Amino acid sequence: MKLQEDADLELAMDAFGVTNNVPVLRTSEIDALSPSSKDDFTELHKLLKDKLSQYESSVHYSSFLESLFHDLCISLEVDDLKKIRTETGEACDSGPARTPPTPSSHLVLLLS
Repeated sequence: MKLQEDADLELAMDAFGVTNNVPVLRTSEIDALSPSSKDDFTELHKLLKDKLSQYESSVHYSSFLESLFHDLCISLEVDDLKKIRTETGEACDSGPARTPPTPSSHLVLLLS
C-alpha cells in the first residue's frame, strides 16, 4: 500500500512540476521571448495567435478581445492607432462572410 501511495505522490508531483517539494518553474515560449527585432515580434504574434485562437468558440472571446485591445492600445500614439484602425477595418471588410458583429464589438470603435 505504501509503495502505491509513494508512486501516486511522485506522479502527482511530476504532473504539477514539483520536485522535492520545490515548484519547478516552466517558462512558456511566450514568456521566454523578449522581442526586439521584427522577426522576434513576428514570432510573438504567431505564439499569441496560436494561444488565443483556441478560445474563439467561447461566448466570452469577443468581449475578451475588445477589452484586451483597448488595454493594449490605450498608450499608443494617435498615428499608430490610425494605422491599426485602418488595418482592422480592412480585415473586417474582407473577412469571411459572417453575421455582422454589433457595433460595440468593433475594434474600430475602440480606436476612434
